[in-house]
Amino acid sequence: MPASGHWKKASISLAEMRTVTDLVLEVARLIRQKLGSTGENLLVASGEGSEQSVDHLHVHVIPRMPYDDLRWNN
Repeated sequence: MPASGHWKKASISLAEMRTVTDLVLEVARLIRQKLGSTGENLLVASGEGSEQSVDHLHVHVIPRMPYDDLRWNN
C-alpha cells in the first residue's frame, strides 16, 4: 500500500486507487482459488458516514458461495 498516510477517499490519488484496485482483484482471485467461491461482493468504506472504526479508505472482499444466505436485494 502507498505510505502516504492520508487514505481518505477524498484525498487518494488516481494512481493510489489503481493500486488498491489491483490488490483487490488479486485478493478476489486468491479467495476464489483457495475457498472455491463463485463470486464476491466488494464493500468500500470511506468517511465519517460509512460507520467505520478507523477513518481511512478500505475495501472488504466478501466471498460468495452458491449456498450462502447473504442477499442484497431482499
